[in-house]
Amino acid sequence: MAFVDQINDYVGNFTDIAALDKWLTAAAKKIID
Repeated sequence: MAFVDQINDYVGNFTDIAALDKWLTAAAKKIID
């Protein structure tokens, strides 16, 4: 569950929803690739 913990850390640091969405999209692409 380390990846989930990493996401939780990022979410805690994000105040801009657009920036969070961009990060999640990039993370999803890394998982798919």
